[in-house]
Amino acid sequence: MSDPGSIIIFIVPLMFAVVIAVFIIALRRKKEPHPLERGRTPLFTDNSCGGWIGAMRSTYPFVRVTAYEDFLVIGRLTGTILLRYDEIVSAAIEKVYFTRGLVIAHRNGDAPKRIIIWSQKLQEMQGVIAGRIEMISHR
Repeated sequence: MSDPGSIIIFIVPLMFAVVIAVFIIALRRKKEPHPLERGRTPLFTDNSCGGWIGAMRSTYPFVRVTAYEDFLVIGRLTGTILLRYDEIVSAAIEKVYFTRGLVIAHRNGDAPKRIIIWSQKLQEMQGVIAGRIEMISHR
């Protein structure tokens, strides 16, 4: 039989390589643009957010938030979410457990109901989104 030490020497680097591969895939996946993003200039982008989207919590830097003139895109490991501003009811900074996050309430049935974003740029993000919601509602 094999020496148990040699198995550990094989398993530990293999597990490390798998963790690194998952990390790289997660970082690349969140940056994949939604088809509607191509050729557009964003009003705001934060590539290093965290979030609680649906049942999945993602820590920094696994969430991307990009605001465009007509819609908001949230990129994450499991794909992208596109919310038109007329689907967003509110975007408010609230205390969520032990930290503050941007809670986005919306009417899009295809997106998870719970969308909470953590970012170092919460005020700027909230200002851009709230401004777009107000502008769209006055059209």
